[in-house]
Amino acid sequence: MLADQPSIIMGQGGTGKSLVTIATMISLNTGTTIIPGLIPEQGHRGLYLDYESTHWEHGERYRQICHGAGIVPDQSVLHLPCSQSLRTLIKSIKRHIVDHKITYLMIDSAGMACGAEPSDEKAAIGFFEALKTLGLPSIVICHQTKSDSNHRPFGSIYWFNFCRNLWESNVFRSDDNELTLALHHRKHNGGALSPPIGIKFTFDNELDSISLSSVAIKDVPELNEGKGDTIVQVMDMLEDTGIPMTTKELTTMIGEGTSWNTVNTTCKRWAEKGKHVRRVTGSKPVQWELL
Repeated sequence: MLADQPSIIMGQGGTGKSLVTIATMISLNTGTTIIPGLIPEQGHRGLYLDYESTHWEHGERYRQICHGAGIVPDQSVLHLPCSQSLRTLIKSIKRHIVDHKITYLMIDSAGMACGAEPSDEKAAIGFFEALKTLGLPSIVICHQTKSDSNHRPFGSIYWFNFCRNLWESNVFRSDDNELTLALHHRKHNGGALSPPIGIKFTFDNELDSISLSSVAIKDVPELNEGKGDTIVQVMDMLEDTGIPMTTKELTTMIGEGTSWNTVNTTCKRWAEKGKHVRRVTGSKPVQWELL
């Protein structure tokens, strides 16, 4: 997060963007390291402008991450459900900033906060104009579609141009109780790009907690290459065609940026676990089909 300037975290749906943002908020509010390797600056209080979830849902995630980190949840966390554009709410937000001594903002997400389609240039420009009048650093969540392969947020080019700091979230699910993701640094106006950050979220239903741990990205080919959840892409292709496919065919259909090795390793890993895909018996070259 850069002083008085907007940062963006972007990714497809279900890539952990909100979890990362909430974990960052807890870290800044408490002065405690939550995301492994990131040491927070002390003395901050944030305001979460939420266009997508409810106060209860946000509070549950906040509380569970606090429990996972061994922190007593801060009951005074400021979460503001929003249904109008940032420009429309600007006076109300300014009052919250002054009354509660807010030092940074989280905005979830840009598509609704801009008040129009994200592809609308005037809406994107208007969003950043409104944000600038608040004079605080911010993290803005932006979405991507499956077809976005240029490492930029969905919509107008101004989302990329006007942000000063940009991270992309790519996810790999290892099982139902874990979410492993990589944050890839795509833009930084103030200096060099940082190395990717690997994070594993572990969901413990018995303890009612979410804990974060560090992941070596080199050990997960899908994350190392900056691709999304490769097994989901494989499953999509197999479902669309309705027939078994070779590793080469799957790699070609998934498209640029995906290697034969990544697809093959992914299929083998899940087949060995008995989930999602299996090898067609006796096929040469090897073919894969849905379970």
